[in-house]
Amino acid sequence: MIIYTGLASIIRSDGSPKYSMNCLVIGAIINIVLDYIFILIFNMGVAGGALATIIGQFISLIIALAYIPKIKSVKLTKEDYKLDKSIFKSLGLGLSCFITQMTVLALFVVMNNLMTIFGASSKFGSDIPLSVYGIVSKVNSLYISTILGMAIGS
Repeated sequence: MIIYTGLASIIRSDGSPKYSMNCLVIGAIINIVLDYIFILIFNMGVAGGALATIIGQFISLIIALAYIPKIKSVKLTKEDYKLDKSIFKSLGLGLSCFITQMTVLALFVVMNNLMTIFGASSKFGSDIPLSVYGIVSKVNSLYISTILGMAIGS
């Protein structure tokens, strides 16, 4: 997911926001379809939902990786992949984004644990609230991505 997120930004900045969006949408659709198959048909529960998410994200990554040879704005050579120590001086530029992402990660961990603990005491068990939270998170992610796309595009 981390590699895909970075590649999606590169693809958008290269002038192909539609390709980047397609990577996300295809992965999300595959995830939703596999959620249904793994959870409801194969009765795999949360493990099936997790597997569906991994497969959906992996497909998004593969599609994004396929774009690398098509990059128009920058031509990469072997020299570009060597670590340059001067880069570390500008790490502060991405610090706020890093803190935001770590906060979101912490929120997901806390919410997943709360859904598991308190969901177990409900009549539905822990799997249903956790699955619903996962679906709501995915829908929210699509909404936020759309808003960010409109903000970047304008």
